[in-house]
Amino acid sequence: MPQKLFILSFLFVGLGGSLSLAQAADDHPADPLEAAILLEEFKQSTFLHNILCRNVIAYKRREVNEDYFHSLIFSEGGSYSKAAKAVEKAKQNYIAPLFRIDTSQGIIRETSHPLHLAISGKGFFRILKPTGVFIYTRVGSFHRGKDGNVVLKIDKEVFPLDPPITIPEEAVAIEVSEEGKVIVRMADQPELDEVGQIQLAYFINTDGLRSLENNLFEETEESGPEQQGDPGDLALGLGSVLSGYLESSNINIKDELRKHDASVEVLQQLKDRAKKRGMNTLRQ
Repeated sequence: MPQKLFILSFLFVGLGGSLSLAQAADDHPADPLEAAILLEEFKQSTFLHNILCRNVIAYKRREVNEDYFHSLIFSEGGSYSKAAKAVEKAKQNYIAPLFRIDTSQGIIRETSHPLHLAISGKGFFRILKPTGVFIYTRVGSFHRGKDGNVVLKIDKEVFPLDPPITIPEEAVAIEVSEEGKVIVRMADQPELDEVGQIQLAYFINTDGLRSLENNLFEETEESGPEQQGDPGDLALGLGSVLSGYLESSNINIKDELRKHDASVEVLQQLKDRAKKRGMNTLRQ
């Protein structure tokens, strides 16, 4: 699967023929059974998204925050129309409370590329968007860019590592220590030169990070402000950096399929109950 992660704009399409939140959002009081159906559809699409992204570097599993989902459905003075719009807005913008991000570490696999970096433990790489905004990732497939800077390329976008590190054109070998020191060997020079220090970002509440497409994250009020430190700093609880390795996703495919199948059964039971009640939220 390509590196680009597509945010699910229509999370309920194709799941049993039910209406989406926007389609079902006529102005009536929120019904618990109706909300349960929408929740199961939402959960199924999230499970499928996780399954599709299982081979993406450092992908982190998403799950629906059911408490927050229900708080939106049954808020807005009981108006289902207003509540549905609130959920739809949160979904489309991947607002952090609607999704929980499982930040547990994936399996680390060897690649032998010196600028392929895996974080063994807590922390994120900080990279710079073209707009000048910092974002964060566990994807470590870095390389030397045209200007010599260490960069991460995702699709057609190039994100410089921050703090910036420049690899001289004359360098014939690159080493990165577990503490994040970047060392190069120049042609015809026996000694090594240190050209930079990788730092890792960390947050008090990683569950509060906003998930962007392409396995990138953004700071939010819920995550708390970013803090930085050197890899391997035990006082800060930061992990070490492993050169020549990449972190895999943390998706357990068997577990994800089991959860999806269980949700399918629950959804069918809910639809059967709705049919007996004559609810009009299902397509016939």
